[in-house]
Amino acid sequence: MGSVLKSKKPCGLCSYKQSCGFGGAVKCNQSPLAVEGTRPFLPFYVAERVCSEKDLGKSQVDSCVVDYDALMANGKECQLWPSNKVDLSDIEPAFREHVYNLNWYTCLPQNRKLRKGRGKNAKFRTEKYADVVVSHSAESKNLQM
Repeated sequence: MGSVLKSKKPCGLCSYKQSCGFGGAVKCNQSPLAVEGTRPFLPFYVAERVCSEKDLGKSQVDSCVVDYDALMANGKECQLWPSNKVDLSDIEPAFREHVYNLNWYTCLPQNRKLRKGRGKNAKFRTEKYADVVVSHSAESKNLQM
């Protein structure tokens, strides 16, 4: 999805996040199978938790602005999949169908008028873009990623 975003700053929604630890001095989680003062039984541990309001930086209220032309390369405005830039050949066919059904939570195509200069010398141009909120919800609503 990063290939269609206009900005690299955090945007959209986060439903849950994963973190991992390696059981050494630098870790983000403790293995649940460890006795304090000993080496962990499972040195690698992945934890999931619901995202907090500030997990994406300042807040999650900013929608993502995506390049309209990049979306059109996928077939039509606001279409996320299929994208020729992402190789899905390693994904099993049954799951690939669900990936192709992933949609934006909201997508609003818009025109933005940009001004360059001031007064009589000002020049205006119109740029088309889509204002989207990212969500990993599928059309079928039975697949949550």
